[in-house]
Amino acid sequence: MRITGGELGGRRFDAHASPHLRPALDQIRESVFNIIRDRTPDARVLDAFAGTGSLGLESLSRGAAYVVFVERHRPTAQRLEKLLAEWGLAERTRVVTADFLTAARYLAAPEPFDLIFLDPPYSHGLSTPALDRVVEFKLLAPRGLIILRHIKTEEPLIPAGLQRDDQRKYGDGRVDFLTEQKKDEHAETGGVPREF
Repeated sequence: MRITGGELGGRRFDAHASPHLRPALDQIRESVFNIIRDRTPDARVLDAFAGTGSLGLESLSRGAAYVVFVERHRPTAQRLEKLLAEWGLAERTRVVTADFLTAARYLAAPEPFDLIFLDPPYSHGLSTPALDRVVEFKLLAPRGLIILRHIKTEEPLIPAGLQRDDQRKYGDGRVDFLTEQKKDEHAETGGVPREF
């Protein structure tokens, strides 16, 4: 796998093929980061089901200020920590070896996240619970964005307080872009709401 853009663009890293890992492919990451390119610089980022760390690494390459990686599989988390040290990124990162659904309550300190990547294993039914944790523990900063990747046959339930602003299809999966739900300021005037 490789970083697709930014200061680390072109660098390659080992995806460590494993039954429990489903890394975001280069083409998907490049497309997603083209969509969120204006949001990434200086962002505080959460890579909640990190695996190889590809989404968080891409964020760092494209100017994110800080990334928290959450990965429950200890050997994978340790490989990620080693890579971050080798690339000189340790001071801008934190690796949490834990299950995201369990660790979520502790992650908002010292402040919430501008970008949250949720890329749980397919067919495990984790998308809805993951979104619920984000809302319950106030992990998303005001005007922040959640990027949720899931299998296209799954229809995650969007909890109160969030709204889907955009959706893209990639092969057997979909990527949803969600933000805080806001009162439609144009409702009284008949104006057109903001588009993502």
